[in-house]
Amino acid sequence: MDERGSTDAPPSAPAGTHIHWRDPDGTQHSLDLSAYDSSLTIGRRESNVIALPWDDQASRVHAQIERIGGEWAIRDDGLSRNGTWVNGERLHGTRRLLDGDTIRIGRTLLVVRGDQLDSLLTVGTTATGEDPIVPQARVIINLCGPLMLQIDGRRREGELSGRKGRQLFAYLVANRHRTIRRDQLAEILWPRDRPASPEEGLNVHITRLRAVLGKDAVLGRSDLRLELADDVAVDIEAAEGWRNEARRCLAREDPAGAIRAARAALAVLQRDFLPEFDDDEWVREKRAELRDMIPELLEAEAEGALALGGAELPLAEAAAGRLLALRPYRESDHRLLMRVHLARANPAEALLVYERLRHRLMDELGVPPAAETRALYEQILAEQ
Repeated sequence: MDERGSTDAPPSAPAGTHIHWRDPDGTQHSLDLSAYDSSLTIGRRESNVIALPWDDQASRVHAQIERIGGEWAIRDDGLSRNGTWVNGERLHGTRRLLDGDTIRIGRTLLVVRGDQLDSLLTVGTTATGEDPIVPQARVIINLCGPLMLQIDGRRREGELSGRKGRQLFAYLVANRHRTIRRDQLAEILWPRDRPASPEEGLNVHITRLRAVLGKDAVLGRSDLRLELADDVAVDIEAAEGWRNEARRCLAREDPAGAIRAARAALAVLQRDFLPEFDDDEWVREKRAELRDMIPELLEAEAEGALALGGAELPLAEAAAGRLLALRPYRESDHRLLMRVHLARANPAEALLVYERLRHRLMDELGVPPAAETRALYEQILAEQ
């Protein structure tokens, strides 16, 4: 594929940023973004810098990657037929790219790699030693999406003792900061058809677990606790850490940090918690608990993007819109979206947000909007 554009990267361009993808024959392609000083397009048409002529699900000009200041962003103005997806989330407008982002255009997956880009693993960490996740972790465990256990770069979940072994491991990881009675574990593994000797079966799974994680990984006799080394990264713990970091960033007026932390947490939580064990009551309860974090993260993302303004405003609008879908009666979320529309010089849309809220509250609850919401509405009217 020919590279078009400037051959000399501008001084402020992020160096070492590449996009990687494969064609249907399995051939690996890589594009160095530092060769471009403005923007480039992705799509099915051959004239695109990233051309995907084989992909009938991609539009002719599907999306655009552009440099904004010293960073790269991907933009989809809504004209693509099947949308642009970043880390499993449909893109609306513009989104800054991070190291490790996965972009889906039609049927094609493209991966972002950048030496000087913030990473999905490191984004949201602080300089105070309170990192939500250890990027160099020797043990990496994912409970959202397919269960994954990686030790020293090697996948090990397949070595657990079948479905019950994975179930035991997942429960112990999710509850690793407390002790758990053996009878409680038996109830988790055999909620209905308990074997004649559940204690014996439990011992088999614990023995295999110790063989995979180390003999001191499961401590205790009647009360058990999973003991993992300090160099372990668990995705749901990382998401909670990033949520807390987003709070701290907003409190210290660091909107860029709040966006990065919120986005990193959302990248984890967009995947269902342990879909393999959908029928387990404890899985459904934990999944609901994790989903309860999403509105706060969307709010942090929207507030941070609103504070930054400029190219981040489409992100603010998308996050605030998702927030309203989750909390349709929360007036502070409506005010947030109204403020975003104002920042985008679209007061008419801000007024429509208010009117829709007013009708919903009056028709369904019989109450008018709160004084703070009415004051914002009247301020917008006065400025017309």
